[in-house]
Amino acid sequence: MKIAVIGLGSIGRRHAENFRALGCDVRTWDIVGGGTHPTLDKAIYNSDGVVIATPPDAHMISLPPAPAWRMIEKPLAHESPPLFPAPPGNILVAYPWRHWPPLQYVKRLVDEGRIGRLLSVSTTYGAHLDKHYPTHGPDRKDSYMRDLSRGGGCLLDCSHAIDYLRWICGEITEVSGVVERRLIDMAADDSADLMVRFSSGAVGTLRLGLYFPDVKGELEIIGTEGAISWSRTANLVRVNGEPHEYAEDIGQMYVREARHFL
Repeated sequence: MKIAVIGLGSIGRRHAENFRALGCDVRTWDIVGGGTHPTLDKAIYNSDGVVIATPPDAHMISLPPAPAWRMIEKPLAHESPPLFPAPPGNILVAYPWRHWPPLQYVKRLVDEGRIGRLLSVSTTYGAHLDKHYPTHGPDRKDSYMRDLSRGGGCLLDCSHAIDYLRWICGEITEVSGVVERRLIDMAADDSADLMVRFSSGAVGTLRLGLYFPDVKGELEIIGTEGAISWSRTANLVRVNGEPHEYAEDIGQMYVREARHFL
């Protein structure tokens, strides 16, 4: 298959490498150069699919009229509602945690009713922007991650957690919270503390941050017949206290996402 990757930041380069490893003919383009093709039109011409990995404020500008299959990095747009006509074809928003075996196991257990009716859910997700994001650190004041008007900030970047909760626990019907800047010198929010209610009636809390001293990825789901927890750093799922360990490197999550797109 011919796959065009538009945008060659860290995630764009990762996507290009993964699709090549899967045997695809990968053509790339970036507005600052360095791609295999000199123009956007030439990169997408006759492609079977296109991956949009530009900054969020350019996702829709970069959206080509063809081909019909597109994978777009989250967030889909930097404003709501996005001011663009719905394009024809099929769009996959790149939320890779849906392709991570530990979370797929958690979802399967919830779907099977292993812990009964869901009562409460809590998750903590994030990292430290200045320490854990080398391409968006304090010396990169021009980074989109540090500018809300360009689609940066905690709520949008850490929306991974919102997505995997909706995927595992069902649609969110109510939400309240505090989204603000607490620590990081940036023109966007670095924290989001949310309380939600799911369509099932279960209540969830989300603690999202770009100011955490360490990388965080924790989830606990409590039901009428037990509890399930997941730890990103320990690569572990616990079902009613019983551990289920995983050895797969987290980079494989993006390979699985690419394979799913194909």
